[in-house]
Amino acid sequence: MFKSVNGKFKGQRKVFRWTVCPVSNAKENERYIQCKSRIARVNIETGKAILSKSVSGGAYFVHLNAAMGAKEVECPEDIINQLKAFDEENGGRPVAFMIGGSSEGYLNEKEAEELKS
Repeated sequence: MFKSVNGKFKGQRKVFRWTVCPVSNAKENERYIQCKSRIARVNIETGKAILSKSVSGGAYFVHLNAAMGAKEVECPEDIINQLKAFDEENGGRPVAFMIGGSSEGYLNEKEAEELKS
């Protein structure tokens, strides 16, 4: 069960659905989001994001590198608010952290334990 946010960064012509990517080594205030042609690392505290350039075949983590055209931009407030709301729904726990490096990334600890048993 993946979460997604809707929004667009400055310079994008239309609103995209961004999938919130579960990442095991993300910093507590960082969220990774990905749409069909871009990926972004969003800092929900500062409002800054590293946004890849548009990649027609799909942008992946490697595209967050400045050498591949990624740039620091302001993240739209509506995207940040949606990401923070997911954390609140998840009991204050960052929604994009993976549990034990598995695909259980959107479950709280109790739900993850129930799946294991």
